Amino acid sequence: MAAINVGGTTIHSFFGFPPRALNSDEVFQPKTHMRPVIANLQVLIIDEVSMVSPDIIDSISNSLKLMKNNELAFGGISVVFVGDLLQLPPVISDPVLAVFYSDRYLSANFFSALVFEEIGITSIQLTRVFRQLDQEFVDILDRIRLNQNHRDAVARLNRECFRDKVSEQDSSMYLVPTKRAAESINRRNLDCLSGELKKYHAQIEGRINLQHDKFPVPDCLELKESAQVLFVKNNHPYWMNGTLGKIIAFSEDSLTVELIATGNVVSVNREIWEKIQYEYNPREKHIISRSVGSFKQFPVTLGWAITIHKSQGMTLDKVRIDLGGGAFCSGQTYVALSRCRTMAGITLLRPISMKDVKADSKILQFYQQLERSDLNLSG
Repeated sequence: MAAINVGGTTIHSFFGFPPRALNSDEVFQPKTHMRPVIANLQVLIIDEVSMVSPDIIDSISNSLKLMKNNELAFGGISVVFVGDLLQLPPVISDPVLAVFYSDRYLSANFFSALVFEEIGITSIQLTRVFRQLDQEFVDILDRIRLNQNHRDAVARLNRECFRDKVSEQDSSMYLVPTKRAAESINRRNLDCLSGELKKYHAQIEGRINLQHDKFPVPDCLELKESAQVLFVKNNHPYWMNGTLGKIIAFSEDSLTVELIATGNVVSVNREIWEKIQYEYNPREKHIISRSVGSFKQFPVTLGWAITIHKSQGMTLDKVRIDLGGGAFCSGQTYVALSRCRTMAGITLLRPISMKDVKADSKILQFYQQLERSDLNLSG
C-alpha cells in the first residue's frame, strides 16, 4: 500500500523475490524487463525499513552484485534506508521462521543483515516533529518510544486519557492490535445501521492480481447512509489521509460525505491507484516508470476501527485506543499513541500498563552504536 501511495514499488516486485523467507546466499534473477533498470540504478531508497527483515537486505545486495557485475556491497551503489526502527518491527508469525532468524542473524531487524559486515552505515537523524506541536506531549511520546524514564509518562496518560465509559456520540476511531478486532467493530457498527446496503466494486484494468496486489481500500466496498468512513488518500485542502467522515448520501458515481471534524460536506469521486513498473530507456539513459494496471475505487474504508499497523503514517485528531490483551510487539503502543495530534484527542479504553511499553533492546543498542560512530566521524 505504501508503495502504491508514493508511486513506487515493493521490494519483492522490483527484485522478483518469492513471497517467503530468503537464504542469505540465494541469488535471484530479476524479471527480464527489470534487468536493464537495475543495471543502470545509481541510488536505491528503501522506506519503512523497520519492517524489512535482514534476509531481504542480503538478497538485495546479492541481486545488485549480480546485475552490476560488482562484488562490492549492494553492487557498489548508494542505498538510503528510511524509517524509525522503534516503530513496528517485521511481522514474523511462523515459529519456524522465528527459529531461522534467531539462528541465522543477531536479530530480525534490517541492520543484522550479513552485508553490513562488509560496509558501514552512516546515519542522518531527523529531529523536527511535525504531527504534534505540544512539546510536553512530544516528550511523553519520546520516553515511551525509548522505553526510558516512562513511568510518569504512562501515569500521566492513564490519568488524563483513560475513560471507563465512552459516549455513544463519540465518533473517534478505534485503534486495535488485530485485523480481526477491527473488522468485528466495523461490521458490528455497519449492521446496526438501518437502510440500504450499497456495494461498490472496484474498476480494475491491466495487470492487477488482488491476491498479491494490496490496496488501501477494499475491492468490494460496503456502505450505508450514516456509515463512518476513513479517508485513505490525500485531497488537500478538502481531506487528508486519516480524515473521518459520515456518509449522508450516495449514488453510483459519487459519495456525499460530511467531515466529522469540520462539518463540511464534500462530494467524493473514485480515485485511481496505479501499479507501477520500471523500465530503462537506453536512448535517454533514464529509468522511467509506467503504469501496468489500475485500481479505481472510492478513497474510503469503514472508519469505526483500524489496526495499529495500518494506522502507521496516519495523522488523527481523535482516537480510541484498545490494546485488548496487551501490546504484543515492540513499538505498538508508541505507534498507537503518536498517531494523534494532541493528548486531549486520545481516549484509552483500558489503562496502559508498564508491560505495554516495549522497545527492542537490540534496536536501542544499534542506535547507540550509530551515535558513537557519528561522533567519531565528526571528531
